[in-house]
Amino acid sequence: MPATNDINEGALGAFCIQMQMKPQLTMTNYNALAMFECNNTQNFVNPLFTEPRDFKFLHGQAHAYQGKDQAKQKKMVLHQQEKNNKQEEAANKWKEAAA
Repeated sequence: MPATNDINEGALGAFCIQMQMKPQLTMTNYNALAMFECNNTQNFVNPLFTEPRDFKFLHGQAHAYQGKDQAKQKKMVLHQQEKNNKQEEAANKWKEAAA
């Protein structure tokens, strides 16, 4: 029997706890961490990653991916700001025409 009434309740609680411990954690990083723990990835990685260069390569790949994630987030914020500006301009024009 599950520990909570709702399957998502446990996941939401775990997310809230992680955000309290690591407030700068992104959703992408949280999902990666959750999948790492759920899939027991450490047992898979241990026999395959035997040299420091293996870890260095993986860290480089993760860093490059995180940069793409941040660029995507920035693009979304800029798009929303442009959309808000257009709506504000339209509202101002409407007010001027009504006056």
